[in-house]
Amino acid sequence: MCFFLIFGLPSQAQINKILRGPYLQNPSKNSITLKYKTKKTTPTLIKYWKQNSPEKIFRYQDAVVNLDHKAVLENLEPNNIYEYRIESQNKTSFEDISDPSLEYQFKTQNFKEETLVWVIGDPGVAGFKNFRKKYKNNQRNVLANFLAYQYSRNLRDPDLILSLGDNTYFYGFDDEYQKGFFDEYDVMLSKIPVYTVFGNHDAGINKDFLVYNSRSYPSPHGVYFDIFDSPNKKAYYSFDSGGAHFIVLDSFDALWEDLKADRSNYEKLWTPDSSTANSMLDWLKQDLAANKSNWTIVAFHHPPYGHDEEGSNKHDLWRAWMNSNVVPLIEQYQVDLVLCGHIHNYQRSFPLNSVIDSDDNQAPKSSKENSHSNQTLYQSKIQKLFEQVEFNHHKALVRSTNLNKYKKNNGTIYTILGSSGAAFNTIDINPDKMFAVQSQIEGSGLLAITASKLSFR
Repeated sequence: MCFFLIFGLPSQAQINKILRGPYLQNPSKNSITLKYKTKKTTPTLIKYWKQNSPEKIFRYQDAVVNLDHKAVLENLEPNNIYEYRIESQNKTSFEDISDPSLEYQFKTQNFKEETLVWVIGDPGVAGFKNFRKKYKNNQRNVLANFLAYQYSRNLRDPDLILSLGDNTYFYGFDDEYQKGFFDEYDVMLSKIPVYTVFGNHDAGINKDFLVYNSRSYPSPHGVYFDIFDSPNKKAYYSFDSGGAHFIVLDSFDALWEDLKADRSNYEKLWTPDSSTANSMLDWLKQDLAANKSNWTIVAFHHPPYGHDEEGSNKHDLWRAWMNSNVVPLIEQYQVDLVLCGHIHNYQRSFPLNSVIDSDDNQAPKSSKENSHSNQTLYQSKIQKLFEQVEFNHHKALVRSTNLNKYKKNNGTIYTILGSSGAAFNTIDINPDKMFAVQSQIEGSGLLAITASKLSFR
């Protein structure tokens, strides 16, 4: 009688697998957040080390065992590159489940160096099956073009990624984020921390959803807030990087906070000096007042100026609310640059500084009457949110007509970059005189920030 003992490696079915990520968030001089999603609920272990000291390995093991993993790596040294690997427990040992095709590394911040920020807007078209067939290559071409630009100029990797909202389409479901964001940008997200803006498609609302989707209100609630972290756990937050202070605002839920306060009188939201309490505006005033950075950059989804989806200079309610309530604060505190998405093209203004005309302190008139008279009053009000409305509270004054170079504190530059997925919104044949550039072109942007210079290309 013979006995045969067969030894072999564990089958792939036994080993865990990373399904999402890894991706990095909330970097600082001494810490960073690392997130990822695995196929199995087995314990995972992160090993990380300074690139120039691979012999000294640090370890972080999950305290909670689940599919979605979050590790805050602390006590890091500033201005250092760290490499890392992710392991998953397999019976009595840990197996490396890192993706060999990705770079697993990150850099802690150094506020004295130039900061590079890769800016994308409305990127996640591959998340929605109807868009995926038509625009997936567009989204990938934008990334490929940036990498080619980076290589041709021998640029180092950006320090941060800033995504200006609508990070996926169409309804803000988890699988849409996977296909429209993480599958498309995995080569960047494993090594560059990302900050995100909350857009209307992140909330699961659009022109086909006339009634607000309660999955995401009040924030923080819903898939977006499960996937992405912010420093204060809200959709509006701020952070410092290099010589700049970044403020990320929620142009979506802030308006709904006011609307929910008085559904029957939504017109009052257009009044610039509205006394309606708003937690984001209260926070914004305090944040701007405390800011001491050389540069101030504000990002939100719905642009207060510029041509809209139909190519005309009209505004939906969210855009008009930001113009009425946020633009005055932007001007009061001399914000240098505003970055927005929502409109699927590229537009950049001259330096602007607007004035409030008391004669225009009226609710804007809808361009057409509501035809849904058989709906409830509240649904009728919701319908009006999606109609194009004339807007003239703040009449912007152009402070400089130079096309490329500007002096600080000479007005705010408003940039619309909503074409990192696809540029399917046209530009009016009559250019907006407030804007230096208006183009139906796909692309992304690169911010370069030093103590004395801020550039966007």
